[in-house]
Amino acid sequence: MASQAALDAARAALAPLSLRDVLPVCSGSGAVLSLEHSQTVGEALKALARRKVLSAPLVVAPALEDLGGEDPPEGPSLLGWIDIADMLRGLLSHLRAKHRKLPTNMLQLMTELETEGKVFSYKPLVTLHGGEDRSLLYSSEAGEPLLAVLREQFLGGGGACQGANAIPRVAHRVALFDAHGAITAVVSQLDVVRFVARRSETLLGSLAAMPLSQLGLPWSKAPLVAVDANMPTLLAFDRMLAAGVSGAPVVSPSGELVANLSLSDLRCIQPEHLGVLALPVAEFLALLHRTTYLGYSQDGSKSKDHPFFAGSPKHRAERGLPSPGG
Repeated sequence: MASQAALDAARAALAPLSLRDVLPVCSGSGAVLSLEHSQTVGEALKALARRKVLSAPLVVAPALEDLGGEDPPEGPSLLGWIDIADMLRGLLSHLRAKHRKLPTNMLQLMTELETEGKVFSYKPLVTLHGGEDRSLLYSSEAGEPLLAVLREQFLGGGGACQGANAIPRVAHRVALFDAHGAITAVVSQLDVVRFVARRSETLLGSLAAMPLSQLGLPWSKAPLVAVDANMPTLLAFDRMLAAGVSGAPVVSPSGELVANLSLSDLRCIQPEHLGVLALPVAEFLALLHRTTYLGYSQDGSKSKDHPFFAGSPKHRAERGLPSPGG
């Protein structure tokens, strides 16, 4: 079978590579961002926005009284990961504690987000449920075969899912840490994709030109999760989180595919921006991407100059403005 031969050739090309080979293309520069358990949600959102990332390791920093002892701690204790999805779940739980049912009216929901969002932003990160720390490796293990890391770390060893239609639990990044507990590097799924894409001719060969339908991929049996273009964006994300997906197609009332909504659309969101999550999904995406969806456009929206949308890379590029921090 042609596709099997192409897969075998790609595996053979990837076999000599190690995780260390991917490190030079990892996104970001300088020291790895870590968030401390005592930091607030608001502080964390601002830190993530400055780095333009969606997640970071969560650590317990040594207490001041521990630093003066004869044997001071060597470094922070790693708790796991905290990401934008964890903060969004926390926000939804906070709102439900106030209202058993989330408001569906845009203006009412926007008022709640702008009011309660400020309260929520002062919550410490340790009160949120973060991700597991199973995607961790000692720095000395950077020489592990890349294929083994992909299988055992990113894909969790291919373990069984909970339920016939459950979505496999995967890790979106792998962190390397030293003997002192400090994170020295983070390799994400995107970093691996970028690494392979830049060498697609050598690593993938004929596989790169094949349609997905020929690859024999194990398509999920879970039902497709779609969101209505006119529903409030926060409620759309609520539906996605409940279904365990990070992205979903946006459909019109007639069932036409309009766009795609992803957790990555919340990159650079800050506490004072939370009110925009009350906007209809189509309007939110139209403003974010500077385009038009179902009659919603950047020109016709009262929120077109909102700081969240004004700070989007596309908006700044169109106006010849430097990127934040650039």
